[in-house]
Amino acid sequence: MYRIGCLNIKNEFYDKTNYIEDLIKKYKLDYLCLQEVSVISDINKYNIYGNKRSILSNKTDEACKIISKYNYKLKKTYRLPWLNLEYIFTKRRKLIPRIATVIIDSNNICLINTHLSSSRIPKIQKKQIDKLISIINKYRNYPLILMGDFNINKDSLLFNYLKDNLNLEYLDNDKYTYSNRIIDHVFYSKDIIIKKTDVIDTSYFSDHNMIYFMFKK
Repeated sequence: MYRIGCLNIKNEFYDKTNYIEDLIKKYKLDYLCLQEVSVISDINKYNIYGNKRSILSNKTDEACKIISKYNYKLKKTYRLPWLNLEYIFTKRRKLIPRIATVIIDSNNICLINTHLSSSRIPKIQKKQIDKLISIINKYRNYPLILMGDFNINKDSLLFNYLKDNLNLEYLDNDKYTYSNRIIDHVFYSKDIIIKKTDVIDTSYFSDHNMIYFMFKK
């Protein structure tokens, strides 16, 4: 049985490793998938992987990190499509694409951690979903879990498009993960068996709550 968490830790440009270690210890996590990681220190007996969104040095840059007790057999970062309109809309000075972080570990489990655009421009988000589908198709031979901050509310038409086209099971949840919305999601292949799930209050250091679940393959 494996224990895993998924959390957007909110990029505030300082090291939140102490909070991360507390979560790992309290919930005995085997894996933790984090979004908006700008700074992180080494964690004893855990591997950390995830490239930043831009190859340029940038204070606002961040990564989707996967923290694991297990060694990696494969690790890869994919950049998702973006449009200039998104960055005009959000008034960002530099063009930093969204990413998806992929690992396959020594248990032959494939984890995909992502963070889609927050611009709420459906055209951009749909392109990113389509890219995610093409990424997932490369790894369907493995027990697979896709998770992250999708910035897509559960009751939206775009969420229905996401759910209908991934060809994965959905970890259903009725607890808010961000403010009064559910925008953080978990999808998994049919050979993953979910045993327990919850949403953990992490408002003391983030604006999101952590999705927690136990699974076996």
